[in-house]
Amino acid sequence: GCGWIGVSLPLHRQVWALVNEPTLHFAGTPQAAPYWLGSVLLPAALGLTVIRLMPRPRTLGSELLVCHLAWNLSVIGLCWIPLLDPEDGHLARFLELHDLPGALVHLPALAAVVGALLAGLHLLSFARATRPTAGRLLRLTVVLAQLLPPTAAYLALGSHLAGGPPLRAALSALVPLLALLGLAWSGFPRPWVFTLDPVTTGSVLRLAALALVTGALVWASGHPVELGRSSALLWGRPRSFNNIRPWIRPVSLLPGTGGDPAERGGGTP
Repeated sequence: GCGWIGVSLPLHRQVWALVNEPTLHFAGTPQAAPYWLGSVLLPAALGLTVIRLMPRPRTLGSELLVCHLAWNLSVIGLCWIPLLDPEDGHLARFLELHDLPGALVHLPALAAVVGALLAGLHLLSFARATRPTAGRLLRLTVVLAQLLPPTAAYLALGSHLAGGPPLRAALSALVPLLALLGLAWSGFPRPWVFTLDPVTTGSVLRLAALALVTGALVWASGHPVELGRSSALLWGRPRSFNNIRPWIRPVSLLPGTGGDPAERGGGTP
């Protein structure tokens, strides 16, 4: 029942699909469940299925990509983002509106453990195919060197923009990391049996181009602006019942759709 009018993608806050809500009390209705839970259900669904179900060429680059997707969807999508805003976060607000225990906000971390283990098993299967008798140190090095640097860079940048690491979100992100380390410590999965084409220069260039486009989109729709706000891209006209938060400063893509939410009387729950 909502009309999608924009998006905000800050690294240090909750992501927000900016919408015009049909009624003032929409947020507390059963119809609003996907509105609140979409940012949790989507990374959970993708993180748990991307390795098995995503169509891709049989190349080493593609297999490493799905490992990173499963890992980061689990750590960032299910552990980090849900706890960035303990008061107005999507899951936290849903639990509050429905009088459910606030401790359930940590439930996505359990799904994150599954996604992290799937990524680790897939990655270690390649390592075992080349080094069948690799010891614990090598297994730990493989998972840490391959999966940790991009995630750590994301969390470090988000913490810097937030003025310090959000403690609850950071502790939650440690849960899948500990599960991954436990997996690498305990042993190897079965070796990968198919032949994979090696990583090529073209693969690296395509990944770099994708990273640049994604980075530009995230910066345009979520970089910090004045007074502690974050930017957003707005392509529709906000009506009275919109969900544009006070900390969001929309950037208009069309004439007459920007401006300060406070000046329009918007910002419903």
